[in-house]
Amino acid sequence: MRSLGKILLRLSFLSLFLAIFPSIALVAAQTDEAQDSSVLEATSSGEPDQIESATGTDEPQKSEPEVEYFPKSRVNEDLLVIGTGPVSGTFYAVGGAICRAVNRGTDRHNLRCLVEPTSGSHDNLQLLSDKRIDLAIVQSDWQFYAYKGLANFAETGAQEELRHLISLHHHPLYLVVSPSSEAFSLVDLKDHKVNLGPKGSGQRAFAEVALASVGLSSKDLASAGELGPREQLDALCDGEIDAFIVAVPKPSGLIRWATDRCGARLAEFGSGVFSALLSENPYLNQLDIPAGSYRNTPVDIATFAVVSTLVTRSDVPDHVTKEIVAAVVDHFDDFRRQHAVLESLQLTSLPVDGATAPLHDGAEILFKEKGLSILTGLSQ
Repeated sequence: MRSLGKILLRLSFLSLFLAIFPSIALVAAQTDEAQDSSVLEATSSGEPDQIESATGTDEPQKSEPEVEYFPKSRVNEDLLVIGTGPVSGTFYAVGGAICRAVNRGTDRHNLRCLVEPTSGSHDNLQLLSDKRIDLAIVQSDWQFYAYKGLANFAETGAQEELRHLISLHHHPLYLVVSPSSEAFSLVDLKDHKVNLGPKGSGQRAFAEVALASVGLSSKDLASAGELGPREQLDALCDGEIDAFIVAVPKPSGLIRWATDRCGARLAEFGSGVFSALLSENPYLNQLDIPAGSYRNTPVDIATFAVVSTLVTRSDVPDHVTKEIVAAVVDHFDDFRRQHAVLESLQLTSLPVDGATAPLHDGAEILFKEKGLSILTGLSQ
């Protein structure tokens, strides 16, 4: 009888465990979901010391896992999904900063922002056009090509519904040369060994635009390298190449490593480069790399940059886009502290830098209320 009692007791415990196990599983799943959500909205507020991608943008490396996108079936119109880039990239971190700004006012406007990792600008524009996301961070050159139906969008046609919301951080073009190189400007690269980046990459396309501005092409170089980011650093410091051209957000761990590791220096682009380049490419902005930003940079370096921009579609309601822009503008100093690449943002540049698609009506209303000029590259 005593043994039978023990058996019955054990069976009772087993039945109780099975009864509560689904609840335990549900709690665990909810906890994981909450953790995933917090990870999606987290950003690194520290300086980006990792090596940037081979494109100089937020394009993924080959090792990046395949991205599963937000489902086409949207069940909550108050949920804003923002397409960014790989989880390790700057776009993803900046997207988190935007969502935190929006979510700060959820109790008032009932909007909730969620960060979605993607493969970068081109992917974001397609997802935005397909209405699978509501907002997207894209480089200004991609914004221009999509709205005009150029380059990669020539076959699919112009995305006339594309709208600009705010301008974000810059991706300046750097000409990095070895300490023993005799090249001091773009035109000096003729007959030198220069890494332009992998074929088909954003780095190479931007480098070729820069070379063309001084009448050069890859055929004028002793060699036009196709190396990735780490390989080009090793090649420069080992004397295998004379220079590389790359566009990366500032401050840049890649540029710092090159100047610290083997005494590489930043070369100037030369006089007469910018006027024609900027007039032919309205998505570019001229700016300076301040003296002392990196080792061996005793003077300001005049350069040009593509701009990361937040875009949406014309069918997103005005009151929604107005709240998004207000979330950034009304807490601008706090927004800039969210990531190192945002620290140099200027309030007056938000409506204009790199903007070639029309400003969304809701954003225009907000900028006018704040007294900010809305003259963009499209209307100039």
